[in-house]
Amino acid sequence: MEKAPFTARRGRPSAAQLAAISDTILSTAQALFLSQGYANTSMEAIVAASGVSKATLYARYANKHELFQAIVEARIQAWQAAAAADSAAEDERPDQDIAAWLRHRALSMLRALRQPEIRAFDHLVVSEGPRFPELARLFHEMGYMLNVRTIATRLSRAEGQASPTEQTLLAAKLFASGLVGWIRQESGVDEVTDAACEAAADMMARLLIDGQSAWRAG
Repeated sequence: MEKAPFTARRGRPSAAQLAAISDTILSTAQALFLSQGYANTSMEAIVAASGVSKATLYARYANKHELFQAIVEARIQAWQAAAAADSAAEDERPDQDIAAWLRHRALSMLRALRQPEIRAFDHLVVSEGPRFPELARLFHEMGYMLNVRTIATRLSRAEGQASPTEQTLLAAKLFASGLVGWIRQESGVDEVTDAACEAAADMMARLLIDGQSAWRAG
């Protein structure tokens, strides 16, 4: 929900007021980025919509990219916290069958990508990434590659490796990319159901496991 513009008060702000200012800036900027696009959102527009002064905004964020990065970092942390309870039980079972773990991970990723806020960020990055490659790099590193490294580490553990090899990392990238690409395409034409996500997660896990002889040998 978009918040009302911040109302400044006289005197030195308290810690709670400083936190409220930061929250107002981030929530206002996020709403503008997602509704107007990255290119069409200016720092001046954020000042006007949030009610904070230009000096207050620039004291926290030197430019639009820094502000967008702060928003992405905050939202990814929130998404990870929300998913932690769902994944904790699976991640704490190091001896669990790797195929079962991959199915669970795939399903968690697909469920996350169905969330309206995450879909909105994904759409923003896909649509404006070519003009603003820093956006694509930021989301790639903080979102996509975080999942890739987690998957590659679990695959390595199942193979008795201390760390992922280049081939294991590539396999994890293809696994994650397949899931992201599938749901982008399907959600573009129709609503993706729970059953469809479950079937896709199961298929991707089986494809990765059944193809181990090929990507291990590579």
